[in-house]
Amino acid sequence: MSRSSNTHLKFTSLVITLFFVSCSNNPKTDGSKENKTSPDSATTQVKVPQLKTIQDFVDTLYVHKDTFKLLPVKRLVLKYYIDSSYALTLHGWRRNPTPQGEDVYDPNEFKLNSGAHSPFSFKIGNFLGGVILKKREGGVKAIQDSIVKHPTMRYVVFAPEPDSVGLVPTGHFKYNILLTDYEPSADSSNSILKTAPIKIGIIANPSPPRNS
Repeated sequence: MSRSSNTHLKFTSLVITLFFVSCSNNPKTDGSKENKTSPDSATTQVKVPQLKTIQDFVDTLYVHKDTFKLLPVKRLVLKYYIDSSYALTLHGWRRNPTPQGEDVYDPNEFKLNSGAHSPFSFKIGNFLGGVILKKREGGVKAIQDSIVKHPTMRYVVFAPEPDSVGLVPTGHFKYNILLTDYEPSADSSNSILKTAPIKIGIIANPSPPRNS
């Protein structure tokens, strides 16, 4: 073999060797990539707060007549209270001033039980403040007199309805006071809305804005 032929063969072998070495060191060219995400390109997940629904029925409330008869003849203040079953009820107490002239209130003095749903509901645009009953005319004493007048009635019922001035709603709720001979509980087969309880013409008004 000539010297030029031998040189050509060595050059060809060198080229082939370099080609295979280059292919073994190059990354994959089939489009596959390693699953790596740089901190700058990571997508930050933002939690969107869920909308809260503030709406539920305003329940019919009630108490046994014997409990109501024990109330002193004073103005009765009632405030909304959420009980352990998440029902919206009313707790009441009377004004009890100390010798120093300070008012002391006991929110556990008078509790109303949650009964059947009324056809009304509280929602956006409603005030949940409180209601009051006066001492005598149209108040605590008048209800106690009605209990004596109707001895077969066993429960004092607070039936809610939206308050209004004329035709303009105030956003508050008032309670018509009724007497019934059955317990108007939520699981009662007799609904207060389907029977004829005794209406005694007394209303527990929201306060504020009403004071009587």
